[in-house]
Amino acid sequence: MNFLSLSFAGFGLCVFAAFWGLSPRFRPYVLALANLGFAAVFGWQGLAVLLAVTLWGFAAGRWCHKHPKPLILSLSVGILVALLCSYKYLPLSGGMFSSLVAPVGLSFYTFKSISYLVQCYQGRQTPVSALNYWNYLSFFPQLSSGPIQPA
Repeated sequence: MNFLSLSFAGFGLCVFAAFWGLSPRFRPYVLALANLGFAAVFGWQGLAVLLAVTLWGFAAGRWCHKHPKPLILSLSVGILVALLCSYKYLPLSGGMFSSLVAPVGLSFYTFKSISYLVQCYQGRQTPVSALNYWNYLSFFPQLSSGPIQPA
């Protein structure tokens, strides 16, 4: 979905209306569903990778906050970087990986997740709920545009 298309404008207006039309306690759920729908537009493979990065980042953020050890942080970041590199560099090797296509925004949400992990490790960020983490990581207007912001 192109940000300059009528379909994105319609999607954004619907989300805007639902967000402001509902009670504040339902607004995070509206954003979560909008983020899920927006990510699904680009295909189930990209959505699966986004969900995997989200689940790993959420669990690792709690782990890094509870046990702030450099090894835990290094392992958590290493797994995220390995996933990113596998999508960026394996297609260049040819063979069975030549058709592997990186999901939209993979670098963005991987580095955003790493930022969250580092801040949890340093104690500057307390772990948030799964819903808030999903909304932080997959916020649809930023998913393919950036910039990376602190957690």
